[in-house]
Amino acid sequence: GQRWEDMLGATAVIVLSVAFVPLYFYRRKRSVVVNDARSLMVIALIFIIFLLGSRLFSNRTLAPYGYPLQAAGLLITALYGLETGLVISIPLSLLASYGLSNTLDLAPYYMFSSLIGLLALGPVRRFWGFVRAGAAISLSGVVVLMAYRLPFFTLDMLGIVQFIGAVLFAGFSAASITLLLQYLLAQTLGLTTVFQLLDISRPDYPLLQFFLRNAPGTYQHSLQVANLAEQAAEKIGADPLLTRVGAQFHDIGKALNPTFFIENQIPGNVNAHHDIPPEESAATIIRHVTDGVQLAKKHRLPERL
Repeated sequence: GQRWEDMLGATAVIVLSVAFVPLYFYRRKRSVVVNDARSLMVIALIFIIFLLGSRLFSNRTLAPYGYPLQAAGLLITALYGLETGLVISIPLSLLASYGLSNTLDLAPYYMFSSLIGLLALGPVRRFWGFVRAGAAISLSGVVVLMAYRLPFFTLDMLGIVQFIGAVLFAGFSAASITLLLQYLLAQTLGLTTVFQLLDISRPDYPLLQFFLRNAPGTYQHSLQVANLAEQAAEKIGADPLLTRVGAQFHDIGKALNPTFFIENQIPGNVNAHHDIPPEESAATIIRHVTDGVQLAKKHRLPERL
């Protein structure tokens, strides 16, 4: 029963979205997300679920403004980085508000509050980052409504208070939903999150304690490599945190035979290599790679690491 003009308009906005996202990532070839089918599937599911949810509340007055659509962008950012979250939030905001009677203020409300929330979130390394993002979503949402709704629609004081309440609810519920879902998705799908990396890189993490006590020389060497690798990753646009944590653990296999490696040998003590055949000596040195993989699996380090 729809008019052909409505169907053509909906098709046009979908085509624009379908063109925009792939074109962006085509120009950003270093993005890892587009090369991983599982990541694309997760992003698509997040996109569709939040889009469908927004349309369920489209026939209400206040509900669309209280619906935490911004959580989709925050969640994608927490899992796959700021760039991906920004790019996905733009078409999601447009599609969620398209064709509604309040499109002219709902579309900029969704878009600006989502983008400002993502930028306020930052590198997702602290709980307070999510609180800051929720506050940014609420404040920017209020400002957008002041710009796009208040001048064009007559509202009494009660109406203004209700809209402000809906926007505040959207901001902090978006932050709360993101915190919960990013943990559940990471545990269920085996994704590597910033919080996981920060947790396992703490000096009191059991595997790092084992590493420090068994092979202190190699442990110090790994810290130096981690510092260098992190700076290199920043220069080339890679993930600095993932690189640093990976470098911290790259030589953990040496902790099983620490005296076979020169950085752990005490001057004046007998060198373990002197009393065994060269072939056995070489095999022990080479085996630190497979030993490291076994230790990583035993301590359940993230698969990506």
